[in-house]
Amino acid sequence: MQLAPQEVLLNLEIQFSPNLTGEEIALTVESLEVKIRQKHPEIKQIFIEAKSLTAARRYSQPAQ
Repeated sequence: MQLAPQEVLLNLEIQFSPNLTGEEIALTVESLEVKIRQKHPEIKQIFIEAKSLTAARRYSQPAQ
């Protein structure tokens, strides 16, 4: 979302691999934020939501 000429808000929803630990997810998110800001300094705010793995598994299974 463009908030001003040089100010962007970025919202991401990411589904992580179910075999990652909480710490691995946190480190990945931190690394992703750094890389995004390096490449796009106009992005001032980043909100990253980890998509629920439980819900993803439930919806990916065949209906019974």
